[in-house]
Parts: sequence; structure tokens; C-alpha cells
Amino acid sequence: MFFALLVLGLVFGFTANALAATYYVDPAGNNAADGSSATPWLTIQYAINTALAGDEIEVLAGTYAEDLVITEDNLEIRAATGAAAQETLDSL
Repeated sequence: MFFALLVLGLVFGFTANALAATYYVDPAGNNAADGSSATPWLTIQYAINTALAGDEIEVLAGTYAEDLVITEDNLEIRAATGAAAQETLDSL
């Protein structure tokens, strides 16, 4: 019984990770696009609202004037490879 539960856990664990998506955001993007690296979204908030737990959001270099609300657990939001990450706080 323990072995069966272990196997099921491993199968579903690997399946959940395999189904995770990576979405892209670019200041020149379009929220009507599919969020792929070829056709990224325009806003980080749109990506957050669309992504599911386990998904990744890569933010390309640029300026994003947004107040973000994150309601989904287990999202990874990061600067895209090669993009410089800089955080500016306009107000508290």
C-alpha cells in the first residue's frame, strides 16, 4: 500500500511540474497575445491573473507602472534571462 501511494505521489508530482507553464511579459507586448516568448503579454498583472500555481512569469527589461495584486500561491516571477532587475518604490 505504501509503495502504491509513493508511486502515485511521484507520478502526480512529476506531472504537475511537467504541466507548469512559463509566460513572458514585455513593455512592447500585448495582453491579447498568448504570453509566449515570441508574443509576450504587456502587463505583469495580466500574467499574474492568468497564471496558475506552479507557473513561471519572466519579465523582460523595461518600465512597468503597475500596482500588483498576487492571489495565486506558488508563482515564480523573475527577470527574464539577461534582463537587469531593478526595483523602484515610488511611495509606501
